[in-house]
Amino acid sequence: MEDLRKQADEDEHKALFEHLPQKIFYKNRNLRYVSCNSNYARDLNIAPDEIVGKTDYDFYPKKLAEKYRVDDRSVIESGKSKEMEEEYIQDGREVFVHTIKTPVKDKKGNVGVLGIFWDITEHKQVEKSLEAAIVKAEEEKNKADAIIAALGDGIIIQDTDYKVIYQNNLQNNAYGNHVGEYCYKAYEGRDVICEDCPIELSFKDGKIHKTIRRTSTDKGALYVELTSSPLMDSAGNIIAGVKIVRDITEQKRAEEALFESEERLRRIIEQSGDGIVLVNEQGIIVEWNESEAQITGLKRSDAVGIPIWEAQIRVAPEEKRDPRRLEQMRDSTLEVIRTGQAPWLNKLTEDEIQRPDGTRRIIQSSVFLTKTSKGVMIGSVSRDITEQKQAKEKLQRAKNLSDTLNRINIEINLTIDLDEILQHVVDRCVEAVGAETGVILLKESHQWTVKYLNRRLREQRPEFLNLQFEENQLNAAMRAINTGKPIAVDDSYNDEASNQEMVRKYSIRSYLVTPLISRGTAAGVLMIMYNSAPTTFDNDTVDFASKVATAVSLALENTRLFEEQKQVEEELRKARDELEARVQERTTDLIKANRALEIEVSERRQIENALRKSEKRFKQVAQSSGAWIWEVDTEGLYTYSNSTVEKILGYSPEEIVGKSHFYDFFVPELRESLKKAALDIFAKKESFKAFLNSNVDKKGNIVFLETSGLPILDEQGNLLGYRGADVDVTEQKLGEEELREREHSYRTLAENLPGIVYRIFLRENDRMQFFNDMVQPMTGYTAEELTTGDVCAIDPLILAVDRDRVTSVVKRAVVNNQPFQLEYRIMRKDGDIRQFYERGRPVYGADGKPIYVDGVIFDISERKKADERLLEQAELLDKAQDAIVVRDLKNSIIYWNMGAERLYGWKAEEVLGKNFKQLFYSEMPAILAEAQQAVIGKGEWVGELTQVTKDGREVVVQARWTLVRDNDGKPKSILVINTDVTEKKNLEAHLLRAQRLEVVGALAGGVAHDINNVLTPIMLSLYILKGKLKDEDGENLIEILETSAKRGASLIKQIQTFARGAEGERKPIKITDVISEVEKMIKETFPRNIEVRTYLDSNLQTISGNATEIHQVIMNLCVNARDAMPNGGTLGISAENITMNEKDTHMSIEAKVGTYVGITVTDTGTGISKKVIDK
Repeated sequence: MEDLRKQADEDEHKALFEHLPQKIFYKNRNLRYVSCNSNYARDLNIAPDEIVGKTDYDFYPKKLAEKYRVDDRSVIESGKSKEMEEEYIQDGREVFVHTIKTPVKDKKGNVGVLGIFWDITEHKQVEKSLEAAIVKAEEEKNKADAIIAALGDGIIIQDTDYKVIYQNNLQNNAYGNHVGEYCYKAYEGRDVICEDCPIELSFKDGKIHKTIRRTSTDKGALYVELTSSPLMDSAGNIIAGVKIVRDITEQKRAEEALFESEERLRRIIEQSGDGIVLVNEQGIIVEWNESEAQITGLKRSDAVGIPIWEAQIRVAPEEKRDPRRLEQMRDSTLEVIRTGQAPWLNKLTEDEIQRPDGTRRIIQSSVFLTKTSKGVMIGSVSRDITEQKQAKEKLQRAKNLSDTLNRINIEINLTIDLDEILQHVVDRCVEAVGAETGVILLKESHQWTVKYLNRRLREQRPEFLNLQFEENQLNAAMRAINTGKPIAVDDSYNDEASNQEMVRKYSIRSYLVTPLISRGTAAGVLMIMYNSAPTTFDNDTVDFASKVATAVSLALENTRLFEEQKQVEEELRKARDELEARVQERTTDLIKANRALEIEVSERRQIENALRKSEKRFKQVAQSSGAWIWEVDTEGLYTYSNSTVEKILGYSPEEIVGKSHFYDFFVPELRESLKKAALDIFAKKESFKAFLNSNVDKKGNIVFLETSGLPILDEQGNLLGYRGADVDVTEQKLGEEELREREHSYRTLAENLPGIVYRIFLRENDRMQFFNDMVQPMTGYTAEELTTGDVCAIDPLILAVDRDRVTSVVKRAVVNNQPFQLEYRIMRKDGDIRQFYERGRPVYGADGKPIYVDGVIFDISERKKADERLLEQAELLDKAQDAIVVRDLKNSIIYWNMGAERLYGWKAEEVLGKNFKQLFYSEMPAILAEAQQAVIGKGEWVGELTQVTKDGREVVVQARWTLVRDNDGKPKSILVINTDVTEKKNLEAHLLRAQRLEVVGALAGGVAHDINNVLTPIMLSLYILKGKLKDEDGENLIEILETSAKRGASLIKQIQTFARGAEGERKPIKITDVISEVEKMIKETFPRNIEVRTYLDSNLQTISGNATEIHQVIMNLCVNARDAMPNGGTLGISAENITMNEKDTHMSIEAKVGTYVGITVTDTGTGISKKVIDK
């Protein structure tokens, strides 16, 4: 049984060995093969059984077999395993194997050798290729630094085992140096490759892959974009992967901010108390909130999706609803969208609308534009101001008349043009009064002529101009002239004094005629008329017309005086001009002759001096110049040289002048060709510039020179020789050759970038070279299609409005040797406008001069579109009249719109980052905690809050809080929309007090009646006591009691008056008397530890009021002050004259602008709680 079990084990082991991919053998202690698996036998081209009893000498070369025996013997003798890598030549190729040899005992206890090995040739070849690539990459590393620095991205190179073998400095600085570590372990803390690893995908299909990674930090989420591409050897095998790490946190945060802004905008539009309308680039309504629907009466479902002009015509007043106006609205809207301009943009305008139910309202609105990538969107914010408008219109008419009169007076003072004055007068009068027509008739001989019409009448009935009338046709005008006063007729058709034929012929229903007098004589009349219906002229209008007539009469007189003065001045001017002309003519002739003589003498002197200085200047410049200045004769023999030749060629001027020709220094192999080229130029007597030639200096070194020269000619044009300069460009030439060798290295890296990588050769006419194939995907053009621009080949694509700026920035960066970055727009080949971001820097040579510019260009159009949408939404939020605030969950303010600035007084920069609660509340109301719990639990809260503004005022707001969540659904911030309802609450409070007083009045009437019954017997008793008590103390006591009883009776009378709702009797009062009486009473009745002080202006004015009521008010305030000072203190009563302006009247509904006496009662006590004040 035991033998069967052992046999089964051996069979199982053999089966296992056969299925293993490694090659396995077993040798006994004599190092003869006992067994092997099929994989090992296959390498030896034998069957597994044929190996039994044989040694390594039977299969391997002697030298290799001896090595194997030494290794085997070492394992047996040491009793330890041995692991090694071996290399040998098989069938003419290099083979690598990895071997593990282990000592193993057989059944008898003898130690043999179990060997396992596998072919690692392919792995070693990849490893060697990778090592070679790493060496090559290290050699090219410094060459690529310039372009890598311009990219601004991290770069990682990984081998096929995902081990980091290279990182650029930017990656090291940002994430630490992880060279030698596995990427997934170093950057993600993982033990296996990431599921979405772009490098793994590139290894599989040989293509470029991208992915985005998000990391949470204390400063928020960080995002990086990973772009991978395979790195191949010359045979096309993948040996490594390149990963570009780009920080896109700003872009992703912008996208998140855009999403949050859109959510915020949506909530604001839904909850705003203002009407909000948004119109897209085609003029179609895309938003019409509920408030706009309530204002206009047009439902949202009926408005959204239709053109804005159709909605406007639906709510326009009935008289303005016609096809022509609809067409005008459409054309106007589309023109604004096309041009982005209109005079009414970003201004508050007021318009009348008519709701579908026929009611008319006045709305105030502001229209603004927002630029988008597709064009221009229109937005508007509006609110109903009908009630406010009606109240203002009552005051506006009087102001208009006054302003018009002032304007007329100003215009009369500014000009003496009578036509202009009278035309303005008739236009402004008609406009101010609100009349339909107006004319001025002037007297000419015995007739009256219509000389001026108001604007509307000029346009509609120009034939009225210059109409003439007899005096008997103008009954009203003659009456006005005879009386010297305006004549107003409210209904001319029923006025017997009016000329019925005239008023009916010209449809004059009402008119106001005012005489215009000049030098005591009637010069004309001003007529203001209504044509459609009878109208009453009030006293203000008549007075206005009279004052205008007085001003016009003065203008008529001034004009006549001016014309007379002007005529005299003109005659004097003509005489003076004629005399001056004669004198000037003679003086000019003398000056010209003298000047010509001076010029001739001066020119001769200048020519002589210039000739003398020119020769001296040339020699000074030649000696101090950094260039080699020379002159040669017609044969090329040097006739002059400055000392710079010794620095360039090593020869002194004495060694070459008169001894050497210019071509003697050319390199021998090019001497004849360069000489011929130069002498050909000599023969043509042409100048030349930057002629590149190679020369041999005194030490035998090659020197590259750029030569420029000018021919020297005599007066007849014969060639005498050449004068010129040589510049040493040896270092530049060698540097350019070295740069060209680096281009291939740069291209490999550049191909992996998602942008255009370029180099501009500044010394080769700004020739541009592209290092990758991104030009066509980004511009639509191939590199060959682009023409050379002023800065680079991209230049022709840059929009004209951006091109000069781009050119200036790049050139300035080159001059200052500084990196640059800029944004601009280009037009693709298909006409699409794209936004580009460019970053680059100049590279200078050893000579300290710029050689080229390296840079990279990215397409940032999508990011810019996101930025534009954020700006659009920010503009819309600032137009809202509600205060819109966003705060985080720690109550720090992170957004503050213009509406909040208007309501609270703080600007955004003053409050951003500050605590929301501490800013608005001196004491934290309990409702805040409830609101916070509600918004966190339910997502929203609506209620009223009392808050404090920057100037200390309290405002009441209708607050709407909405919870905003992040992308993961977690609470992020709270959107707050506050509508100012302070005025509304004040009105409600006044109403509530009035209702409360009404109830108190009813109760007071009954109480007063009962108290009056009590006082009556007291008064009778006092009258009786007067006759019985004759001593002085008794009489004083009775007097005090009688005064108090009378005061009580007066108080009861006030209560009864109050209960009836009637006002007390008002008469002139000196407030000092009332305060003195109160002071006397409280000093006698209040505790002694309360000091009473009064502060009264010496010239207090007399007021109109009820003395008893005022006495009681002051007394009540003093009693309250006494109760607030249980431990004593100071009670002050002061009175002063004050003036209330428009702003002050808002404190009370009944307050009006004017002068008053202000009475103040103060104390040094504990104060009154807010609850008591509210009662």
